[in-house]
Amino acid sequence: MANRVVINICGEELTFIAEESSSYMQRVGAYVNDKMAEVLDSSKVGRTDAAVLTAVNIADELFKAQAAAEQLRGQIKGYLDEAGRAQSEASELKREVFRLQQKLDALHALNEALPDPQLSAAMTRMEKAGRSIVEAVEANPAKAKQVRRFANYYLPDAVNVLQQYAKLAKQGVRGENAAAIRAEVEHNAASIATAFENQLDALYAAESMDLSADLTVLQNMLKGQGLSK
Repeated sequence: MANRVVINICGEELTFIAEESSSYMQRVGAYVNDKMAEVLDSSKVGRTDAAVLTAVNIADELFKAQAAAEQLRGQIKGYLDEAGRAQSEASELKREVFRLQQKLDALHALNEALPDPQLSAAMTRMEKAGRSIVEAVEANPAKAKQVRRFANYYLPDAVNVLQQYAKLAKQGVRGENAAAIRAEVEHNAASIATAFENQLDALYAAESMDLSADLTVLQNMLKGQGLSK
Protein backbone atom coordinates (compact mmCIF):
# COMPACT_ATOMS: atom_id res chain seq x y z
CA MET A 1 0.00 0.00 0.00
CA ALA A 2 1.35 3.44 -1.01
CA ASN A 3 2.05 5.98 1.69
CA ARG A 4 1.73 9.76 1.43
CA VAL A 5 4.77 11.26 3.10
CA VAL A 6 5.66 14.92 3.62
CA ILE A 7 9.39 15.62 3.69
CA ASN A 8 11.14 18.89 4.49
CA ILE A 9 14.16 19.64 2.31
CA CYS A 10 15.89 22.98 2.78
CA GLY A 11 12.77 24.57 4.25
CA GLU A 12 10.40 23.32 1.58
CA GLU A 13 7.79 20.70 2.29
CA LEU A 14 7.49 18.12 -0.46
CA THR A 15 4.87 15.41 -0.64
CA PHE A 16 5.81 11.95 -1.88
CA ILE A 17 3.73 8.87 -2.64
CA ALA A 18 5.91 5.86 -1.82
CA GLU A 19 5.64 2.14 -1.19
CA GLU A 20 8.27 2.45 1.53
CA SER A 21 7.39 3.28 5.12
CA SER A 22 7.11 6.85 6.37
CA SER A 23 10.15 6.45 8.65
CA TYR A 24 12.26 5.21 5.76
CA MET A 25 11.26 8.12 3.54
CA GLN A 26 12.01 10.55 6.36
CA ARG A 27 15.54 9.15 6.59
CA VAL A 28 15.94 9.55 2.82
CA GLY A 29 14.69 13.11 3.02
CA ALA A 30 16.98 13.95 5.92
CA TYR A 31 19.96 12.57 3.99
CA VAL A 32 19.16 14.64 0.88
CA ASN A 33 18.55 17.71 3.07
CA ASP A 34 21.96 17.34 4.72
CA LYS A 35 23.72 16.84 1.39
CA MET A 36 22.03 19.86 -0.13
CA ALA A 37 22.83 21.96 2.93
CA GLU A 38 26.53 21.02 2.51
CA VAL A 39 26.45 22.27 -1.10
CA LEU A 40 24.72 25.51 -0.14
CA ASP A 41 27.18 26.11 2.69
CA SER A 42 30.27 25.46 0.55
CA SER A 43 29.22 27.02 -2.76
CA LYS A 44 27.64 30.32 -3.76
CA VAL A 45 24.86 28.82 -5.85
CA GLY A 46 21.11 29.01 -5.90
CA ARG A 47 18.73 26.28 -4.83
CA THR A 48 18.30 24.90 -8.34
CA ASP A 49 22.04 24.54 -8.95
CA ALA A 50 22.46 23.20 -5.42
CA ALA A 51 19.82 20.56 -6.14
CA VAL A 52 21.67 19.53 -9.34
CA LEU A 53 25.03 19.37 -7.53
CA THR A 54 23.44 17.36 -4.73
CA ALA A 55 22.00 14.91 -7.25
CA VAL A 56 25.43 14.57 -8.89
CA ASN A 57 27.13 14.00 -5.52
CA ILE A 58 24.58 11.36 -4.49
CA ALA A 59 24.89 9.64 -7.89
CA ASP A 60 28.69 9.64 -7.43
CA GLU A 61 28.29 8.02 -4.01
CA LEU A 62 25.93 5.44 -5.50
CA PHE A 63 28.29 4.44 -8.31
CA LYS A 64 31.25 4.20 -5.93
CA ALA A 65 29.19 2.10 -3.51
CA GLN A 66 28.14 -0.18 -6.37
CA ALA A 67 31.77 -0.55 -7.48
CA ALA A 68 32.84 -1.35 -3.91
CA ALA A 69 30.01 -3.86 -3.58
CA GLU A 70 31.04 -5.50 -6.85
CA GLN A 71 34.63 -5.70 -5.68
CA LEU A 72 33.48 -7.21 -2.39
CA ARG A 73 31.37 -9.78 -4.26
CA GLY A 74 34.44 -10.67 -6.30
CA GLN A 75 36.52 -11.11 -3.15
CA ILE A 76 33.82 -13.23 -1.52
CA LYS A 77 33.61 -15.39 -4.66
CA GLY A 78 37.39 -15.78 -4.56
CA TYR A 79 37.26 -16.82 -0.91
CA LEU A 80 34.45 -19.29 -1.64
CA ASP A 81 36.34 -20.75 -4.61
CA GLU A 82 39.47 -21.09 -2.50
CA ALA A 83 37.49 -22.71 0.31
CA GLY A 84 35.94 -25.10 -2.22
CA ARG A 85 39.36 -26.05 -3.56
CA ALA A 86 40.67 -26.55 -0.03
CA GLN A 87 37.71 -28.76 0.82
CA SER A 88 38.19 -30.76 -2.37
CA GLU A 89 41.91 -31.18 -1.63
CA ALA A 90 41.11 -32.24 1.95
CA SER A 91 38.64 -34.85 0.67
CA GLU A 92 41.15 -36.15 -1.86
CA LEU A 93 43.80 -36.31 0.88
CA LYS A 94 41.48 -38.39 3.07
CA ARG A 95 40.85 -40.79 0.19
CA GLU A 96 44.56 -41.05 -0.57
CA VAL A 97 45.44 -41.68 3.08
CA PHE A 98 42.73 -44.34 3.24
CA ARG A 99 44.14 -46.08 0.14
CA LEU A 100 47.63 -45.96 1.62
CA GLN A 101 46.44 -47.44 4.90
CA GLN A 102 44.65 -50.23 3.05
CA LYS A 103 47.83 -51.13 1.17
CA LEU A 104 49.87 -50.99 4.38
CA ASP A 105 47.32 -53.22 6.10
CA ALA A 106 47.63 -55.66 3.20
CA LEU A 107 51.42 -55.52 3.56
CA HIS A 108 51.11 -56.24 7.28
CA ALA A 109 48.86 -59.25 6.61
CA LEU A 110 51.33 -60.61 4.04
CA ASN A 111 54.17 -60.19 6.51
CA GLU A 112 52.33 -62.27 9.08
CA ALA A 113 51.47 -64.94 6.50
CA LEU A 114 54.97 -65.38 5.05
CA PRO A 115 57.42 -67.32 7.27
CA ASP A 116 60.65 -66.12 5.63
CA PRO A 117 62.61 -64.14 8.32
CA GLN A 118 64.72 -62.18 5.83
CA LEU A 119 61.72 -61.18 3.75
CA SER A 120 59.73 -60.42 6.89
CA ALA A 121 62.42 -58.02 8.09
CA ALA A 122 62.28 -56.11 4.80
CA MET A 123 58.47 -55.99 4.87
CA THR A 124 58.55 -54.69 8.45
CA ARG A 125 60.84 -51.88 7.31
CA MET A 126 58.49 -51.11 4.41
CA GLU A 127 55.47 -50.93 6.66
CA LYS A 128 57.22 -48.81 9.27
CA ALA A 129 58.39 -46.31 6.66
CA GLY A 130 54.98 -46.34 4.98
CA ARG A 131 53.13 -45.65 8.25
CA SER A 132 55.52 -42.78 9.00
CA ILE A 133 54.92 -41.34 5.52
CA VAL A 134 51.16 -41.42 6.12
CA GLU A 135 51.61 -39.67 9.48
CA ALA A 136 53.79 -37.00 7.85
CA VAL A 137 51.21 -36.32 5.14
CA GLU A 138 48.36 -36.16 7.65
CA ALA A 139 50.34 -33.68 9.76
CA ASN A 140 51.29 -31.58 6.74
CA PRO A 141 48.96 -32.06 3.71
CA ALA A 142 51.31 -29.98 1.55
CA LYS A 143 53.63 -33.01 1.51
CA ALA A 144 51.00 -35.09 -0.32
CA LYS A 145 52.40 -34.08 -3.72
CA GLN A 146 55.82 -35.39 -2.73
CA VAL A 147 54.49 -38.89 -2.08
CA ARG A 148 52.09 -39.18 -5.03
CA ARG A 149 54.27 -41.64 -6.95
CA PHE A 150 54.86 -43.60 -3.76
CA ALA A 151 51.10 -43.78 -3.13
CA ASN A 152 50.08 -44.53 -6.71
CA TYR A 153 52.90 -46.79 -7.90
CA TYR A 154 55.65 -47.83 -5.50
CA LEU A 155 53.56 -49.13 -2.59
CA PRO A 156 50.79 -50.74 -4.70
CA ASP A 157 53.35 -52.42 -6.98
CA ALA A 158 55.36 -53.70 -4.02
CA VAL A 159 52.24 -55.17 -2.40
CA ASN A 160 51.21 -56.74 -5.72
CA VAL A 161 54.60 -58.43 -6.16
CA LEU A 162 54.54 -59.76 -2.61
CA GLN A 163 50.98 -61.02 -3.06
CA GLN A 164 52.07 -62.96 -6.15
CA TYR A 165 55.04 -64.32 -4.22
CA ALA A 166 52.74 -65.36 -1.36
CA LYS A 167 50.59 -67.33 -3.82
CA LEU A 168 53.64 -69.23 -5.06
CA ALA A 169 54.75 -69.90 -1.49
CA LYS A 170 51.29 -71.12 -0.55
CA GLN A 171 51.19 -73.48 -3.52
CA GLY A 172 54.48 -74.99 -2.35
CA VAL A 173 56.22 -74.55 -5.71
CA ARG A 174 59.74 -76.07 -5.65
CA GLY A 175 62.70 -76.22 -8.01
CA GLU A 176 65.39 -73.92 -9.34
CA ASN A 177 62.98 -71.39 -10.83
CA ALA A 178 61.04 -71.06 -7.60
CA ALA A 179 64.29 -70.69 -5.64
CA ALA A 180 65.50 -68.02 -8.05
CA ILE A 181 62.20 -66.14 -7.72
CA ARG A 182 62.41 -66.29 -3.93
CA ALA A 183 65.98 -64.98 -3.95
CA GLU A 184 65.06 -62.18 -6.34
CA VAL A 185 62.03 -61.16 -4.28
CA GLU A 186 64.07 -61.17 -1.06
CA HIS A 187 66.79 -59.03 -2.63
CA ASN A 188 64.32 -56.60 -4.19
CA ALA A 189 62.29 -56.41 -0.98
CA ALA A 190 65.33 -55.08 0.87
CA SER A 191 65.94 -52.55 -1.90
CA ILE A 192 62.29 -51.50 -1.85
CA ALA A 193 62.42 -51.07 1.93
CA THR A 194 65.43 -48.79 1.53
CA ALA A 195 63.60 -46.81 -1.16
CA PHE A 196 60.61 -46.36 1.19
CA GLU A 197 62.94 -45.13 3.93
CA ASN A 198 64.59 -42.72 1.48
CA GLN A 199 61.15 -41.41 0.52
CA LEU A 200 60.41 -40.77 4.20
CA ASP A 201 63.75 -39.06 4.68
CA ALA A 202 63.10 -36.81 1.65
CA LEU A 203 59.91 -35.53 3.27
CA TYR A 204 61.96 -34.00 6.06
CA ALA A 205 64.83 -32.68 3.93
CA ALA A 206 63.62 -29.06 4.07
CA GLU A 207 63.00 -29.22 7.82
CA SER A 208 66.47 -30.71 8.35
CA MET A 209 68.07 -27.89 6.37
CA ASP A 210 66.10 -25.25 8.31
CA LEU A 211 67.07 -26.86 11.63
CA SER A 212 70.71 -27.00 10.62
CA ALA A 213 70.64 -23.32 9.61
CA ASP A 214 68.95 -22.36 12.89
CA LEU A 215 71.56 -24.27 14.88
CA THR A 216 74.35 -22.54 12.97
CA VAL A 217 72.86 -19.11 13.68
CA LEU A 218 72.43 -19.96 17.37
CA GLN A 219 75.97 -21.26 17.62
CA ASN A 220 77.36 -18.10 16.01
CA MET A 221 75.31 -15.92 18.39
CA LEU A 222 76.64 -17.82 21.41
CA LYS A 223 80.20 -17.50 20.13
CA GLY A 224 79.67 -13.78 19.57
CA GLN A 225 78.61 -13.40 23.20
CA GLY A 226 81.56 -15.44 24.39
CA LEU A 227 79.28 -18.19 25.67
CA SER A 228 80.56 -20.92 23.39
CA LYS A 229 83.84 -21.96 21.85
